[in-house]
Amino acid sequence: MLRRSISVSGDEANRLRGRLFR
Repeated sequence: MLRRSISVSGDEANRLRGRLFR
């Protein structure tokens, strides 16, 4: 469960960073 939380957090952070960094 912890691994899934980290995976989801990384995926969401990557999307938010890509939009801000665009």
